[in-house]
Amino acid sequence: MGQYSWFVAALGAAILWGGSYAVSEKILRLGVTPAGLLVFNGLFAVVVYGAVTAYQGGYGHTLKMIQDNPTTFWWLLTVVALNVTGNFLIFYSVGAKNATLASLIEISYPLFTIFFVWLLFKQVHLNWTIAFGGLLILSGIGFVFWGSEHMAKPTEDEEVPPMLIPKP
Repeated sequence: MGQYSWFVAALGAAILWGGSYAVSEKILRLGVTPAGLLVFNGLFAVVVYGAVTAYQGGYGHTLKMIQDNPTTFWWLLTVVALNVTGNFLIFYSVGAKNATLASLIEISYPLFTIFFVWLLFKQVHLNWTIAFGGLLILSGIGFVFWGSEHMAKPTEDEEVPPMLIPKP
């Protein structure tokens, strides 16, 4: 693909996530729960990723990696737990407030990525320009949170998704 394929892929993901959040807000306002949205999403993902995995050499490669290095299984389990929980929380946030604010707060995840890469792997991928960008993200989150206090909450007739515990 080329030298900047990583950038094009990341920007493409950002564009698709932006569209996903906007449409998710509509779906959640119609009454679909975050868990229901994620189940439907997961069923479709199984079909698509299953086909891609089969095309790329099948499941044997992953199973062999787990067999050759059992630690791989625990890393896979960890990333699945993080992804599932993170997806639920972001869609809950979209439904409870709105897609714009939820996504602007979620964009702080690079700061947590820096922290966890350092904590888990003792690696630091920073230079002064990247650190400055992180500082801008952090200050932007502060402005978004401060500004969100002046925004209207979802109206009474709009569905707000329930958390995990059903209402009595």
